[in-house]
Amino acid sequence: MLNKRFRQLFIKNFREENLKYLPNTKVYGYPNDYVLRILLILVIYGFYLGVGFSIFMFLAFVYLKNGDEFSYFMSSSLVISFFALILSINDLITDYSRSKEITILRTMPIKESEIYLSKFFAKILSSFEVFLFYILMGIVYFYIDGFKAIRLIGYVINFLPMIVIPILLMSLIIMIIMRFSNIRSYSNIFKFIGYGISLLLIGFVYFYAFRSNSGDAFSKIGKIFISSDSILSYLFIHTRIYAKSLNASFISFIGYSLVLYLYFAILIFISEKISSKIYLDSFSELRQKKRDKKQGLVKSSQNSKIIAICRKDFKSLISTPVYVYPVLSSMIIFTIFWGFGASGFLDMIKTLDFSNKDLYLIFIIGGFVFRYFISANDVAINSSLSREGEGLYQTLTYPIAPRDNVLGRLISINLLNTILNIGLCIILSLLTKVDFLASLSLFIGFTLASLLSSMQGILMDSKSVNIHWEREKDLTRGSSANIGYYLASGIILLIVGVFSFLIYNLTNIYVAFLFIFILIILVIKFLYMACIRSYRNGFYDV
Repeated sequence: MLNKRFRQLFIKNFREENLKYLPNTKVYGYPNDYVLRILLILVIYGFYLGVGFSIFMFLAFVYLKNGDEFSYFMSSSLVISFFALILSINDLITDYSRSKEITILRTMPIKESEIYLSKFFAKILSSFEVFLFYILMGIVYFYIDGFKAIRLIGYVINFLPMIVIPILLMSLIIMIIMRFSNIRSYSNIFKFIGYGISLLLIGFVYFYAFRSNSGDAFSKIGKIFISSDSILSYLFIHTRIYAKSLNASFISFIGYSLVLYLYFAILIFISEKISSKIYLDSFSELRQKKRDKKQGLVKSSQNSKIIAICRKDFKSLISTPVYVYPVLSSMIIFTIFWGFGASGFLDMIKTLDFSNKDLYLIFIIGGFVFRYFISANDVAINSSLSREGEGLYQTLTYPIAPRDNVLGRLISINLLNTILNIGLCIILSLLTKVDFLASLSLFIGFTLASLLSSMQGILMDSKSVNIHWEREKDLTRGSSANIGYYLASGIILLIVGVFSFLIYNLTNIYVAFLFIFILIILVIKFLYMACIRSYRNGFYDV
């Protein structure tokens, strides 16, 4: 297997997996400037560092303080296995939609198993986030329990099977399903179900994290998922073997390590044999729906052009949950964080006296600020031009005025935003039991924020159109420009808030509200004209 062809394929795939770390490369979702890209990567790894350190310190406090090394290593390895699966499962699935490269490779004298395993190991050895978690597990252990030579030896030797086994198992399952089932015919349904379950889990975790008396709930979850006697510890049997190898005498360590590597070798052997028979066939019927498929000609009248663009764009928005998932997850997180967290806004709103009509104006401003923070995750919704993919070439041949083009896309985006905003208003109204006027005030604030956000997003999308994406998820990552715009908007929002507060102190709430409202309308007007100018100038980088 480790022949020249395999090595060349591995080097090629490994380089593609790590393009973001290399200078003079362009990677969607990352700055083109290499220094800024490295800074952004460092921020991401800093986040993983904080999360990983917190998790392993918690596990050390629960287990190592009581002298239970086995449970610490088993629970930690379960966490690492879950983390590795979360990071890789989407790529493992979407790899089967990248048929262009496979079509070329299958014409060459290369074994199917070489193609599969070279891609697999390139992906594994590029999972630096997982390596970071593994290193943190060891650092926390040696810091709490002290240095032990046999633990360090086992920790280093058993690293590879510990990382590879869970992803290899999942990869095998996915390959077999893709080859022998017609699940791809229902892929979109499963995608909606999967994202729906993910939203429920996010809501569940955040709700129990920020409500009072949540410790019991988390302890029960821990027993199900990461405790030493959990069901998952038996499903991921390698974690138990790994923990045994680190919590034993030297002879037992050798025995358990051999068992772990034997399990690892058997899985590699099975993977090679299965992939040599069915890997390329898993691609045979799977072809990603191209964005450049034939589209109906846009009719000649102005209104019909706007409606046609709106209909086409709205259909692409609701065709997959990938575009709305970031916004919905942000709505859940922000609502729970501000509503049930230390601020307790939901309880505070219940005590308000709505006989004071000034509160409705405050609700409009508050709704605007709340929804504007959520708009940081509107990137995919606002990427109207990029969503068309290579089909944009055909759209650009139509005789469509820039104004009609902008309006059509703006209407479709805000139609979806309106649906989301109405749903959020209904939920908040039920939680706080406010009257209809208060809900309407919130909705007005949400609508203004969504409209401003969509204008800003359409403008940013026109400045850097990406039509060569392979996965819809690529459009949800944003870029450094998105982060810069969002930070700048936050600073401007803060400055406007300070000025509004000064105006309120010098005059009254009506003058302050009028100042804010006029400023929002002027910004929306400015962004609208900027969008039209950008569309009129054309898109030279597509």
